[in-house]
Amino acid sequence: MPGFATGSFSLTSADAVPYTDSYIKSTDGALSVYLVNALESDASLEFVSDQDSLYECKWFSFDESAENLTELTANVSVKAGTSKLMNPALDKGYAIQYTKPEGGEEMYYVWLTKFLPISSAKWLTDQYYCSYLPIKISPVMTYIPLSGYATTIKREEELTYNVFEFQSGKRIENKTELVVADSMFYVADVPTMNTSFKLTNADFNTIFVTDTFQSYVVNAFPKIVTDEKALNEIDEKNLEKDENGNAVLYFNSGSSFRSSAPLTLQITSNMSPTVTEFQWHFAADSSFRGAKIYSQKSLQNIYNFNELNSTGKHWIKLVVKNSKSECDHSSVAHFEIKGSELYVPNTFTPNGDGTNDKFMVSYKSITEFDCRIYNQWGRKVYESTDITEGWDGTYKDDELPTGAYFCVIKAKGADGKEFNEKQTINLVRSSK
Repeated sequence: MPGFATGSFSLTSADAVPYTDSYIKSTDGALSVYLVNALESDASLEFVSDQDSLYECKWFSFDESAENLTELTANVSVKAGTSKLMNPALDKGYAIQYTKPEGGEEMYYVWLTKFLPISSAKWLTDQYYCSYLPIKISPVMTYIPLSGYATTIKREEELTYNVFEFQSGKRIENKTELVVADSMFYVADVPTMNTSFKLTNADFNTIFVTDTFQSYVVNAFPKIVTDEKALNEIDEKNLEKDENGNAVLYFNSGSSFRSSAPLTLQITSNMSPTVTEFQWHFAADSSFRGAKIYSQKSLQNIYNFNELNSTGKHWIKLVVKNSKSECDHSSVAHFEIKGSELYVPNTFTPNGDGTNDKFMVSYKSITEFDCRIYNQWGRKVYESTDITEGWDGTYKDDELPTGAYFCVIKAKGADGKEFNEKQTINLVRSSK
C-alpha cells in the first residue's frame, strides 16, 4: 500500500476508460483498473508520481495474482518523477516500485482489461415473468485484485425497449434506463408488450439487440372524463381539463375528486395488448366487498348507473389479466358525490357587464328542479326546469324594469332532500 507519496497511472494512444468499484476505492489508489477497447502500436502505460525523482524504479507484470510478480527490464524509461512502460498488453497487470527519498518502498498496481462487447443476452423462454425479468449477459470481464481471485467487472449499458405506458394521458412508446451488471441484470418493470432489448455501451459505442421478448405481463392506464359542469354548480376542486373542457382523472395518481349528481362518466381502459381478461368493479368502499362488476372494454356515458349518482364515496377498480400466465394488474380511483345544496341569490344586475348578469342558483347534486318567477302583480315572467339556464331579466324578449320580483323554487337532491324556496329577488339595471 502507498505511504505518504502518491501517484497515478494513465494510458496513451489507447481507447480506454478507467474502471472503479467499492474494492478499488478501498485500496486508496494502490490499484487502478482500465477497460481498454484498443491499443495502438505506440501505446504506453505512464506512471506520474509527486516525487521529484523515482529512485530505484522497477516495473513488474502479473497474470493470475498480484503477489506473483515478474520484473520487466525492456521498454521501460524513467524521467524525474515519471516512468513509462511501452507496449503494455491487455488482460494483464503491472506494478511499479520505487524508493522514497526518506527511505522505504512505494508500490502501485494497475490492471488492463480487454473490453468485450455483449455478444449474448438471454432469458428463460419456458416460463413467464410478472414482476421482474432476469437477463443473463456474456461474456464476462474480470480484473485481478491485490489479493484473492479474479473479480468480475460490472459493465454499464444503456437499456432501451418498447413499453405500453401512459403519463398524464400521453402514450410512452419506449423506455431507456441505465443498467449496471456483471453477468446478470434485471428489468424491474417487465414490459407489457413484445419487445427486443437494445444494449448500448456509451464508452465504446457498441450496440447489441436481443431476440424478441414474448410478454405475458399486463397493465392498464384507465382514465375518467367527467361531464362539463355548469358555471353555477359548486365545484370544490380544480381538475385537469381536456380539449373539450371536461375534467380528466387518471387512475393510480392521487385519483380522487368531488362532484355532484347527476354525474356522467366516460371511463377508458387503455389496456396493454397482452390483456386477455378484464373486469370493472364498482363499490362503496376500498375493500370492494359486494362490488358490482362489468365486463366492457370501456364504459361510456355512465349516467344511468344508480351507484354513480347516489351521494357518498364511490370506488372504481379495473382488474386486468393474461390467461396464459398468472400475471394481473389493478388500477383504482375513487370519487365522492356531495350531498345536495341549493343557494338562491337575492339580487342580480342584467346590464351586460359580464358580472351577475343572470339570476342563477348555485347548487350541488340537484336532480330535479323547477323555478318560477313572478312580477309584483303576480304575472309569471319566467319558468324553467333547467338549473343551468338562469333568467336574464326579460319577458318575451323585452327587458323588465328594475324592481322586486318573487321567486318560487322546488327542487330535489340526489340524496332525496327536497327544497321549497320562496323569496324576493331584486332586479337592478345599473349603468355599465
